[in-house]
Formats: sequence, C-alpha cells, structure tokens
Amino acid sequence: MDITVGTLKRVKAAVGFSFDDLVSDASKKKNHAEAAEEAVRPLRTFLDDDARFSDVLFAIVGSQNPDIDQGKFDDGMGGLALSLAKMSFVQALHDFFQKSPPKRMLVRGIMEQMQMMKRAETTAKKKLAELMANQPDVEAITNQEIEKAMSQARDDQSSRDATNSLAPLALATPTA
Repeated sequence: MDITVGTLKRVKAAVGFSFDDLVSDASKKKNHAEAAEEAVRPLRTFLDDDARFSDVLFAIVGSQNPDIDQGKFDDGMGGLALSLAKMSFVQALHDFFQKSPPKRMLVRGIMEQMQMMKRAETTAKKKLAELMANQPDVEAITNQEIEKAMSQARDDQSSRDATNSLAPLALATPTA
C-alpha cells in the first residue's frame, strides 16, 4: 500500500478523512514521553475504530480497484486481514512522512508497538497450543466416564430384573 498526495485527496473527498489529523505536533510543555503519547493518540484512536479504518482503507484501495464492492470488502475486514491491513497502513504512513522526521518517528513508535504485540500474540498462541497438546482429551475422558456409568446402570437394571423374575418362584416354593 502506498500513500501519496493523490491518496490524501481521494480519501478526503471520499470519506472526509484527513491524514494530517493522525499525528499531531508534540506539545513542548510536557515531558517527551507524554508529548509523544499525546501526538499519536489520534492515530491510536483511528486504528481502534475498525469501521472508520475500513472506510478509509476502502477509499485508498477501492479507487485503484473499481471492481471491489464496499460491502464485500467490509465483510472481509476481520481478524488477521484487519490486523495485517492496519500494519500495512501504518508502514505506508511511516513511509509517507519521510519529509517530517518528528511525525515519522512517532509513527515508527506505533509500528514497533504493533510488531511487539504481534510477536506477543504469536508467542501466546504457541504456548496455548503447547498447553492444550499436553492436556488430556477431556471430551474422550468424559465420554468414557459416561459410558461406564451407562454400562453400570444397565448391569444394575439387569441384576434387578433377574432378581425380580426369581421372586415369584421363591414365593411358590414350599418351605419345610
């Protein structure tokens, strides 16, 4: 994905969105960390708004591919596709801000955080898969226990039925 001045104009005309609003100039009155956080807050807010992000992304790629239907595009924007699209967008934004080192650095910080989160998610998924692989098959154990209980119940019922069928014979037998 590439962001150009043409992209900025098309997106602004299509959805009223301005890329300039994504990264503000850092305030000089705060410490560096607070100023940086304040400067990227609009970008974080934008990336957290999946519907707005999808509208902007469609305005970018839809103009390049007129055969794409917005509804189908939106339906495909979920999970991994949405995550990858956001990472690609942030990379394109970073590349676009080459002439603005402060904005570029701020976007780079967001990129690094997104990559760290992706690595953490991947690590967590691997650990979860390992844990699940080492766990007994709960469903199989449960099914075995149910089958045992059903078998025992059938055996108990058969035993009671046999005892009950012999009871009349015991009454009919003379005792001495």
